[in-house]
Amino acid sequence: MGQKKCYSLALIMKGRDILLGYKKRGVGYGKWHCFGGPVESDESIQEATGRKIKDQCGLVVRKFEKAAILDFENKNDSVITEVHVFVATEFEDTLEESRELSPQWFGPREIPFDSLWINIKDWLPKVLLGKLLKGYILFQGNEAVLYSKLNFVEIFNL
Repeated sequence: MGQKKCYSLALIMKGRDILLGYKKRGVGYGKWHCFGGPVESDESIQEATGRKIKDQCGLVVRKFEKAAILDFENKNDSVITEVHVFVATEFEDTLEESRELSPQWFGPREIPFDSLWINIKDWLPKVLLGKLLKGYILFQGNEAVLYSKLNFVEIFNL
């Protein structure tokens, strides 16, 4: 296994509705994403989550809970990305479009699964069940999942 980098992602929920961001540029252009990104060396995973949500959609999150820890690997890259997924349920401020993402609310039956970024499709339905998830996903480039192992867990052993 190669080196590891740490990312955070957040599902922002209002009741049963979910907020997703439409990617306007860069990697993943034209796909719906969760909010998040890399954890900087001088911040905690929770701080990174709050920072990226504010940067990407203007919301300040008051409450979020960890829902998943996922290892992403690209077949053509030696770096493993450890992704901490949070569900945010309490937030304030005004929803804003950023240079990177255009946010939109979706009801549970409106989630655009066919237009989701490849790294979300496998695990999102499982996280929406409200159970803790741990897993590994191997990708080929940005468009194909070669292997996926996702398990529900009782607690996270770090």
